[in-house]
Amino acid sequence: MNSYLIPSLIFTLAASSAAAQQGSAGRLLDLNGDGAVGRSELEQVARERFAATDADKDGVLSVDELLFLLLAKFDALDTDKDGLVTRREVIQGAADGTFQIR
Repeated sequence: MNSYLIPSLIFTLAASSAAAQQGSAGRLLDLNGDGAVGRSELEQVARERFAATDADKDGVLSVDELLFLLLAKFDALDTDKDGLVTRREVIQGAADGTFQIR
């Protein structure tokens, strides 16, 4: 597995969680409130999300831990709870911060 895949996934999920909670990923990621998001802020948020996702606190993420997080994201996007995510739900999720496209 690509060594960048897991950190990228964690950061993407961190940003989408931040956006869902705050309405804007930028506001939550800008930890020092200076109007910009620096590398240290991104790294801190990624560390915090990793720790929150690491349910058994063993310092690594298992498939089950990642699946749990991904299923929670899927559930958040599936607004009509039909077990499917439509293009409309993805677009709405991107607009309201539930889903980050990048």
